[in-house]
Amino acid sequence: MKKIFALFLILSIFVSLTAQAETSISPGDAKRLAVENSNLIKAADIQIEYNEINAREALATKNRTKNVAPPPGSGLTSSVEQTKIRRGYYSDAAAMELELSKLKKQRLINSLEFGAVSSYYNLINANEMLNAKKQSLEIAKENLNSVKLKYDLGSVSKAEVEAAEFAVNKTEIEIDTLKRSVEFSRLSFNNMIGMKNDEYYILSDKLEITEPENIDLDECIKSALENRFEMIAARLSLSLAEKEAECYGAFYTKQTYFYKLKEHNVEMRKAELENAEKNIILAIKKSYFDYLDSYNNILLSNIAVRNAELAYNMAKSMFEAGAGTNQEVIKAQNDLDLARLQKVQAQTAYFLSKLTFDNSLNVGIDTN
Repeated sequence: MKKIFALFLILSIFVSLTAQAETSISPGDAKRLAVENSNLIKAADIQIEYNEINAREALATKNRTKNVAPPPGSGLTSSVEQTKIRRGYYSDAAAMELELSKLKKQRLINSLEFGAVSSYYNLINANEMLNAKKQSLEIAKENLNSVKLKYDLGSVSKAEVEAAEFAVNKTEIEIDTLKRSVEFSRLSFNNMIGMKNDEYYILSDKLEITEPENIDLDECIKSALENRFEMIAARLSLSLAEKEAECYGAFYTKQTYFYKLKEHNVEMRKAELENAEKNIILAIKKSYFDYLDSYNNILLSNIAVRNAELAYNMAKSMFEAGAGTNQEVIKAQNDLDLARLQKVQAQTAYFLSKLTFDNSLNVGIDTN
C-alpha cells in the first residue's frame, strides 16, 4: 500500500510539473493570442453589424424618396432635410460610419498585435537586463575574493575589502529588483495576450539586428496618406460636409447664416484633413529617424562595451600587480555594468522603433 501511495505521489508530482512546463512562443503566436483572446474584437464586430443595418436602412430611405418632391407649404428646414435624404447625405453618413467601424476594427487588431509584440520585446529586455546584472555579480564576487587575498597578505586596507563587499551587496540588491521587473513584465505579457498569470513561456524568437534597408520614404508617406485611419476619416468627413453644404445651398443664399454655418463646417473639415496629413508625415519621418538612430545606438553600445571590458581588465591587472587601487577596479566594474545594460536597452529600442515604423505605414494603431 505504501509503495502504491509513493508511486501515486511521484506521478502526481510529474503531472503537476508537466502542467507547469513552459511553452515556446514566438511573436507571431503572441499576436494571434492577443487577437483571439480579446473581447474588444467581438464588440467591434457588433458595432459593424449595427452600422451595416443603419447603412441599409439609410440607403433604402434614400431610394424611396429620391423622386419625391417636398410637399407644398413645407418649411425650409423640412425641405432641406428631405433634400439631404434624397441626395444621399444620410445614406453617405451611414456608409461612412460603416467604413470607419471596419477600419477601427483593423486598427484595433493592429493595436493588439503591436501591444503583444511590444510586451514580448519588453519581457526579453527584462530578462537580458537580469542576465547582464548577473554577469556583474560574478565580476564583483571575483573582485571581492581578490581583495580578500590581498588583505590577508597585508597589501590592502580593510576599507577596500568593505568597498568590494558593498559592490557585491549592491549588485545582489539590484538583481532582486530586476527579478521583480522580469515578473512584472511576464505578467504584463500574459495580460496582453489574454493568458492566465500562472502561464510561463519560453520566448523563441531569435532577435536578429540588421542594418536598416534603404527605403523610399516619400513612397512610404504616400502609402500612409492613402491608408491611415486619420486620413480616411478626414476625407470622408470633408465629403459629407460638402454634400450638406450643397443641400443647404439649394434653399439658402450664400449670405445667409445657415449657409455660412455649413460653409464654415466645410472649411473646418479641410483644415482637419490638412492637419492630419501634416501630423502623419511628421510621425512617419520621426519613427523612421528613430529607427535609424536606434541602429546607430546599438553600434555605439557595442563599442562602449568593448572599451569598458578593456578598461576593467586593465584596472584589474594593475590592481593585481600592485600598481592600481581597488577603487579604480570598482569604478571600471560599474562602467562595464552600465555599458552592458545600455546595450540591452539599445537593442530593445531598436526592435520597438522598427515595430513602430512598420505600423505607421498602414491603417495605423489606436494611440488612445
